[in-house]
Amino acid sequence: MLATTEIRNLLQNTKIERVLGGNLLPANNNSSFLSLEDVYTVTVVEDNPKGSIPIAFGLFNRCSPNQVYCAVITLKKGYETNFVAIERVKNEMGVDAEDVRRHACYRISRVEEKEEDTGSLPQYYSAFAVREVYPLHQCVVDALIDNTIGHKNMDMKRNITVDLYDTHSGRFAEVSDELWRDRDGFIVGDRLRYAEIEISRASLLNILQKNKKDETITYETLNSKTSAAFLEYDSEICVSDRSEYLEYLFSLTGIKGTVALDKSKRPAGYVLSLGNHILQCYGDSPEIANATLAKHVSQMIEPALSMFLRYDKNWASKELVAAASASRRVRRFHSRIIPTQVKWNKVFALNMGTHLY
Repeated sequence: MLATTEIRNLLQNTKIERVLGGNLLPANNNSSFLSLEDVYTVTVVEDNPKGSIPIAFGLFNRCSPNQVYCAVITLKKGYETNFVAIERVKNEMGVDAEDVRRHACYRISRVEEKEEDTGSLPQYYSAFAVREVYPLHQCVVDALIDNTIGHKNMDMKRNITVDLYDTHSGRFAEVSDELWRDRDGFIVGDRLRYAEIEISRASLLNILQKNKKDETITYETLNSKTSAAFLEYDSEICVSDRSEYLEYLFSLTGIKGTVALDKSKRPAGYVLSLGNHILQCYGDSPEIANATLAKHVSQMIEPALSMFLRYDKNWASKELVAAASASRRVRRFHSRIIPTQVKWNKVFALNMGTHLY
């Protein structure tokens, strides 16, 4: 089995590792994100006298037959500029046998410091020729595409989305935009604005409780009897079925949820949190989202909270960013189009790092 410690080191400070609170990789027979049917990974190793050492890891979450969310691509420091060739080897991730087909392992078979110079060849070769080596980052992305939606009709039907911190995010900074844009093909910028914030529980409640409340709304906490209401409302956000994903979240130790019910007892929004992180906040209106989040946070004990939020002029997003002890701008890019299957007007805090929304 590959050294889990080495992979965890690769994932340190990534969005997905922080959001899931250490539940990404299999450990101690706990639920693993890798067991989800729509989650695919690629691990690249390098031969070493001590054995195979992981130097790159990538994860795609397939949201629909034509839409994939790129949760993470991370490389060991010093490998960002190398050009390599990779070949598939036996999986040693320690996942269950039925999950092996979705979790591929590759070995570096060749390393070059520079890419082949095609400047003297016809222009066609510069654009379309199949090269012997590529940047390691691109190799991981291409392998994940092959294993999920495939390259056929990639530029006509398929779409991949990724969320990147800007270049001033310190220890959370991503690899260069040149790799993501020019090599991997994430060329379409999103029309919406996003940010990650860290904010005190007191400041968050102070802002949310200023807003008008709908007295007809009632609230229920997440349990085995109310989980169906969460699933029902989630199905209204997007046509994609996320029941397996949500049931995985429901199973995690430390998960908490609050669902809003209108006067007819129909779900009108919900909030989920894991530890001190607000995973998602949805609602029929900004007022319902505010009130549901306020109700949820009032029952939390963590003094400092974090979340990924969508800027909305009708919501308290600007106030939350202004009151945050730390905020990081997040830029969303797509390979082909901006996804339209999600009702973004109902999404206020979202699952960046694990899912499209």
